[in-house]
Amino acid sequence: MSMYTKAGQFDGPLLIFETMCYADLVSWNTILSGFRTSEGALNFAHRMNFNGVVFYLVTYTTILAFCADHEDFLFGLQLHYLIFKSGLDGDIFVGNALISMYSRLRRLIEARSVFDEMANEDLISWNAILSGYSQEGNHGLVAIFVFIEMVAEGMGRRRCISLFNEMRLDGVYPNDVTFVGLIHAVSIRKLVEEGEMIHGYCIKTGFLSKHNVCNSLITMYAKLESMHDSIEVFEELNIM
Repeated sequence: MSMYTKAGQFDGPLLIFETMCYADLVSWNTILSGFRTSEGALNFAHRMNFNGVVFYLVTYTTILAFCADHEDFLFGLQLHYLIFKSGLDGDIFVGNALISMYSRLRRLIEARSVFDEMANEDLISWNAILSGYSQEGNHGLVAIFVFIEMVAEGMGRRRCISLFNEMRLDGVYPNDVTFVGLIHAVSIRKLVEEGEMIHGYCIKTGFLSKHNVCNSLITMYAKLESMHDSIEVFEELNIM
């Protein structure tokens, strides 16, 4: 079933599953992961619960990934309660899935709460919370300003608590996904100075060699009506 599901052939595994006399947790999770729509996956999750299937790490992370719409928020909240009740809230994969879900649903208070309660965060954790901040209106400023604090820390400016300062203390450093999120936040807020600062930091850290970062910078400068800079980044991309 797993082979066919990964190949995108879902009807066959579903037929096999429906004719099985006994399905174990692996079988249930395999079918769950094969759904392509939120509605189908969440209905199947309800069926799992009705049949007394005990959810575990893979089950929770898979279902949470399908909670992408505001209509799914209540279901995601119920899953969070079950995760807490089962003692799995300390798992980093489940924590990252919760942060990603809340960030997608723009529930930043809940996302930050999960993030703060994690014993150990990894780069996925930081990118998930940053992505949430960068997408949500004025919270996009938070993503930008915490980055500025990270850069400014060694420049004698007033130090304050920020996500990126904490990120450095944890020994976790931003990657290309981090910068794409930041550049997006700068673009929608049309913050020229901050955009130039991020561009400079990308050059300094070598992230300008990443095509997704370059493409984001090209779009950013175009939105900031600085076509000269946009073309310059484009030409640099072509010679890499």
